[in-house]
Amino acid sequence: MPLNKLTGVRAILFALALLPFALRAQRADHFAAVDSFLSAQIQSGSVSGAVALCWERGQEAYVFTGGDADIAGKRPMQRNTIFRLASMTKAIVSVACLRLVERGRIQLDDPLQRYLPEYADMRVLFRGLSGKDTLGTLDRPITVRHLLTHTSGISSPDEYPQYAAYYREAGIGFGLGAGFRTLEEEVRALAKIPLMHQPGDRFSYGNSTDVLARVLEVASGQPLDRLLKQLVFRPVGMKDTYFYLPRSKATRLATLYTGTSSLIQVAKNQAFDPDYPTNTKGTFFSGNGGLVSTPDDYLRFLVSLLTDERLLKRSTFQEFISNQIGDKTFIFGGRSSVNPFGLGVAITSEKGIINNGASVGSFFWGGAFNTAFLADPSKQRITLLFFQHYPFIHSGLLSQYERLVNKAMDEKNKVE
Repeated sequence: MPLNKLTGVRAILFALALLPFALRAQRADHFAAVDSFLSAQIQSGSVSGAVALCWERGQEAYVFTGGDADIAGKRPMQRNTIFRLASMTKAIVSVACLRLVERGRIQLDDPLQRYLPEYADMRVLFRGLSGKDTLGTLDRPITVRHLLTHTSGISSPDEYPQYAAYYREAGIGFGLGAGFRTLEEEVRALAKIPLMHQPGDRFSYGNSTDVLARVLEVASGQPLDRLLKQLVFRPVGMKDTYFYLPRSKATRLATLYTGTSSLIQVAKNQAFDPDYPTNTKGTFFSGNGGLVSTPDDYLRFLVSLLTDERLLKRSTFQEFISNQIGDKTFIFGGRSSVNPFGLGVAITSEKGIINNGASVGSFFWGGAFNTAFLADPSKQRITLLFFQHYPFIHSGLLSQYERLVNKAMDEKNKVE
């Protein structure tokens, strides 16, 4: 073979040998925009620190840890940092309910009064012809399905501030538990407040999941903390998820901050105690938002939902992520979404794709202290972003992260 041809062959072989390294570098660069985005949030002081994960088809695809879990203590954010889940608790409670449905302990269309008789004769607020609010009677009973879909009419003072007086009179505040010793006490107090609308008429975010959690306690004969451990945590190996942390893990709890460019620690004189997860004598188990966990533990929960039947049968899972409220959308903070709602999670619609870059049918939710998840069954993809900030003012940040990761993953998959 002539020398020049040999040299050409060697050049080709050398280039082919380098190709895997070039592809790996290219794949890594796909996430450069995600890294830059998250790092910029920390450097700007918008968040103290964050943990982000992406999982796809049985493999971890992306991990980010940056900033501090505690600024004053110079404690860096780590993958095993523990976060307050707030409303991400609701999906776990909803799955526990569906597990009891599968076992025949509960039926989705059971009337609530079967478990909680105090809800048999609820009054309903409505606007009369004179323009004044009056109280009417139920057109239909509240059901377990209404609780799962937040269409029960049982709401909260932050969703309906014009009716805050009803909540104050019943001792229901904005915080977790609002001073009640047990879930049973709170749910009895909620029964004294009129429904904001007829069951099934619309989505009203609020206290439905606390009432649902009490139904689970009555149906199972167990307190919520033990029930969730039995039905959810143990089956999928969630070892860092609690209502109240054991002392050995309390130092891993991320500090909760407020502010936009100059972060300060949330004071205890809020509507809630930010250190509530460290109360080793706590007896109030909030189904609305009391759990703390790690990103990896929550990932285990979501992976099981997507890939196996340790938690839910496939048919039950499909109902869990199916639109349960028709042409209505979920409403949060008084604002309507473009997405419908399933049995405990929001569902991405055709219009909703613009917000998160996921497939139609993906399910998601977040928490008031800024944690969020998005799970895409068609792509077998999960994204998580956890940081701790109050109040919930970073929804745009969470959505931007999801869009960036989905774009990076789609580009990465094209290369491969």
